[in-house]
Amino acid sequence: RYMVALGEPPQSLDVITMLGFVILIGTVVNNPILLVHQTLTFMSEGLSRRKAIETSLTSRIRPILMTTLTTIFGLAPLVFFPGAGSELYRGLGAVVFGGLLVSTILTLVLIPVLLNMVISLKTPASQATIASISLDVAELPEARTSREPTPTSAAAVFTKKVSETLFDPM
Repeated sequence: RYMVALGEPPQSLDVITMLGFVILIGTVVNNPILLVHQTLTFMSEGLSRRKAIETSLTSRIRPILMTTLTTIFGLAPLVFFPGAGSELYRGLGAVVFGGLLVSTILTLVLIPVLLNMVISLKTPASQATIASISLDVAELPEARTSREPTPTSAAAVFTKKVSETLFDPM
C-alpha cells in the first residue's frame, strides 16, 4: 500500500537503491567506450569516418543488445512482480532496469552522432543533409535456411540507412 496520495514516493531512496546507481554507472560506460574504440580502430585501418562509425555500430549492436536485454529480462520480475523479499531490492532493480534501457538507446543513437561531430571538428566539415529514414521491406535480406550468419542483416541495413541520413558524406 503506497502513500502516493499523501505525497510519499512509492519507492524510497535507500542505501540499496543508491547502490543501484553505482552498479548502473559501472555498467553503462562500457558500451560507448567499446563503440568509440572500435571506430578509432577502423579509422586507423584506413576507413573513412562515416564508414568506420557505421561498421563499428554494425559490429557492436548485437553484443550491446544481447547483454542489455538479458539484464533487463532478468530484472523484470524483481521490478514488476511483488513477492516476499522483493521490497528490499525493488529500488535497485528499478534503477538498473530503467538506466540500462535509457543508456542503451542513447548509446545506439546519440553516441554515433556525437562521435561524428567530434571527429569532424578535427577534419574539414562538409555540408550535412538530414533526410527522413525510410526502410523498405524489399531492402532487407531474405531469410536463409541455414544458420550461417549473413553479412547483410536487418541491423546492418538499418545502420546503413541511419548513417546515410545523419552523417556527413565522405
